[in-house]
Amino acid sequence: MEVEQILEEYGKSGHTQRVFAREKGVAVSTLQWWLRRARSGVKEGQGKSSKPAQTVSLLEVELAAAPPASMGGRAVYEIEWSSAVRLRVPGGFAPDDVRRLIALLRESL
Repeated sequence: MEVEQILEEYGKSGHTQRVFAREKGVAVSTLQWWLRRARSGVKEGQGKSSKPAQTVSLLEVELAAAPPASMGGRAVYEIEWSSAVRLRVPGGFAPDDVRRLIALLRESL
């Protein structure tokens, strides 16, 4: 199976990298490497492309005193990475706990 076809299937799957890689029988690190190469414009069998790397912008936010959403009468914070990855945290969570959860999520993706 061609790498491009695998990456296209991954993009449509909605699965995490770990789950998708397991289903396809490839190492997560291999899938991640293929994704990095594809994002940088390098195709299989080619060297580094002259295409510039995509720029990512980050926005720093502060948590407001009042939560932005509620769920069942309880305050909730929600962080969505994609349609397949969403972290929903009840209000009152300590910021360090949320940071640890986000770090764990990043490791598993």
